[in-house]
Amino acid sequence: MSRHRSESLSVIGSYDEEPEPRRVSRSSALLFGLALVCAAVTVVFGIWMAGVVPAASIG
Repeated sequence: MSRHRSESLSVIGSYDEEPEPRRVSRSSALLFGLALVCAAVTVVFGIWMAGVVPAASIG
């Protein structure tokens, strides 16, 4: 039983090392940035429309 525990501890200990930093491709970073900008524009447009269109005129 103690042998089994020591093996599991050694496996857990191997995950303590810091893995190599992940490289992100340029196209993925640009796509993520574009999605972030689109999300921000959508939120700002929604807030602007909420202020422009009176609630009574909807429905």
